[in-house]
Amino acid sequence: VKAGAGGMKPEDAHKIIDAYPDSLAAKALLSELAISEEDKILNTEATRKELADIAKQSATSFEHLTGKEAKVAMLSFSTKGSAKREYVASMEDATEIAKERYPELKLDGTLQLDAAIVPEVAASKAPGSEVAGNANVLIFPDLNAGNIGYKLVQRLAKAEAYGPITQGIAAPINDLSRGCSVDDIV
Repeated sequence: VKAGAGGMKPEDAHKIIDAYPDSLAAKALLSELAISEEDKILNTEATRKELADIAKQSATSFEHLTGKEAKVAMLSFSTKGSAKREYVASMEDATEIAKERYPELKLDGTLQLDAAIVPEVAASKAPGSEVAGNANVLIFPDLNAGNIGYKLVQRLAKAEAYGPITQGIAAPINDLSRGCSVDDIV
């Protein structure tokens, strides 16, 4: 299946491989050594429930890949309700759904990126959070933000990008960026 510039669609993946029965939708995870950025290649406009499911599956994948405990940040341009917009409410709702469904998961949101990964910022923006300032799994609200975020880190910080690792289906598949190198694939 050739995805091209429009991205891979869930129905393309399912032409090849069936979904796991308990998966809400096929999802994708881009993981680095310490940070796992969720980039919804197969699910460009996830529902609130799907975002909660993505958070759990991304945390599980991160733990399997790194052997570290996942600390999940539900990202937004608003930290802890500092802005009121519908698209912020979507991540707030997804955070609450994830906390209800997966109480064992270390998860917090909504958090701005700096509050999620910088302890000094977290102390002022999200005091008392066990995730803020220490997040290692970042759940972006949509494909735009996730794709921009991982490519900024990869290109400006010269970080290694591993993935995306497609989740929620019974066998591995990949939707590679047209900008990836042979080293990215092998």
